[in-house]
Amino acid sequence: MSTGYVPDALVTPDGKTVITSEVVPFTHLFFHGAVARIVELNARTGHLERTLYTDSADGQSDSLVQSCNVLSLGPGGQHPLVDCFSKLGALVDGQIVSLPGFPSPSSSGISGQQAIAW
Repeated sequence: MSTGYVPDALVTPDGKTVITSEVVPFTHLFFHGAVARIVELNARTGHLERTLYTDSADGQSDSLVQSCNVLSLGPGGQHPLVDCFSKLGALVDGQIVSLPGFPSPSSSGISGQQAIAW
């Protein structure tokens, strides 16, 4: 299924790697959802080098297909900042880590906020 959505793809400072996301919708019996991955691709060939993060969510695929994105790269191209199925933060060792000073979903912060920076 093609939605026409193209996620952001960021090139690391050395120009060798592209970091991006992919969301694959699924339907199993009466359940709908999607599996998302944050991946590193070889910038020259486009081939997968490694998967940095995987998550899944339930819901209609139309609303999920654009719900996992790489927002920026951290200093030196390490630890991408991601927003994936409402989890927002730096990707460190396969986990999304909230950054200090940014409202968590349980705080009284701005609902739906997607702006984040180092």
